[in-house]
Parts: sequence; structure tokens; C-alpha cells
Amino acid sequence: MGVTHLSIPYETSNQLPNTVIDYVKHSLKTIVLDNATVQNDLLTDEYLIQQQPSSLLCAPILDRGKLIGLLYLENKLIKGVFTRERLEVINLLSTQAAISLQNAQLYAQQQQKTWEIAQKEEEYRSIFEASMMD
Repeated sequence: MGVTHLSIPYETSNQLPNTVIDYVKHSLKTIVLDNATVQNDLLTDEYLIQQQPSSLLCAPILDRGKLIGLLYLENKLIKGVFTRERLEVINLLSTQAAISLQNAQLYAQQQQKTWEIAQKEEEYRSIFEASMMD
């Protein structure tokens, strides 16, 4: 029962705006576009051209200043949906998400170590039992 991680690189996906994600990933700054199809330098992004979201937000999820994830939200119906007040709530949720992601990672590591110890215990028990039969 090992822990398996499945990761699909966003760079190969056409389901996300890669230029937005790259910018946030490297700058660690939140992007909010109130009219994503007009007011930005990212209009060459294939996703933005095809999907034409009215508003979008992409924010880094940080743990002690280190990037551990990204939050991407978009709205296709309303321009300017990510107000200052909503951004404050999103920042609070991002902080909680960082804590939850860190806790999940620590739990997965603990589960992996527990499994490894159980395997070693079984191995040593087999060796001990075999030596008792000699």
C-alpha cells in the first residue's frame, strides 16, 4: 500500500491558460483580470482565445514563501467579478489551502513510513521464524 501521486503537467494541457499560470508561478503575484479578453498582454494564450473568460484570477498558494500550488478561478459571464472583498476571502482560503496541502503531504509521508516499517517488520519476523526452525 504505497502512496501514488498522479501529476499531469499543465504545460501540455489546453485546459488552462499557461501564460497566466507561468506568470504567477514565477512572480508569485496574484493576477486579476476584470475583462480577460480585452485588458491584458496575454491574449496570445490559446486557452484565453478559445474560452474567452470575462474575469479571471490566478493566485499562488504559498507555504512560508515557497510555492506549493496555484488557485485558478474564472467567470465566463460577469466582468469584474473578483472584487477587493472577494480577493480578501480568496486570500484567506489560499492560506487555509496551503495549511491543508501541507498537512495532507505530511500525512501521506507518515502513511508511507508506516507501510515501510510494517514491511520491514514482516521481513524481520520471517527471518526470525526461519532461524528458529534451524
